Amino acid sequence: MDRLPAIDPKLVNEFVSVAHGNLKRVRELLDAEPGLLNAAWDWGGGGFETAIGAAAHTGGREITLLLLGRGARIDLFTAATSPPRCWAKWRSCAPSSAPRRRPAHPAARTASR
Repeated sequence: MDRLPAIDPKLVNEFVSVAHGNLKRVRELLDAEPGLLNAAWDWGGGGFETAIGAAAHTGGREITLLLLGRGARIDLFTAATSPPRCWAKWRSCAPSSAPRRRPAHPAARTASR
């Protein structure tokens, strides 16, 4: 089974960190490395965070919508920390308008064949 190379952890940390409020940098990093879209940073103690989770819990609507438009996965935490008025917008911009991507996890790739 083919394995994609891991993304540099420093890059993942920066991406998740700037998703707390720096739209310009989020866009730059995502354009340079599309694999960051659903990458999660391990803050330790079982605390993992994705860029969409970071944007959602800080009220970063523009960042959240950018990530959703590119196909980011919505998790329960993201939905629970976002205003209900955003939910309809999310449904309209993802996943139907998001490009189809190969699943990142090898087991999911096998199941999707």
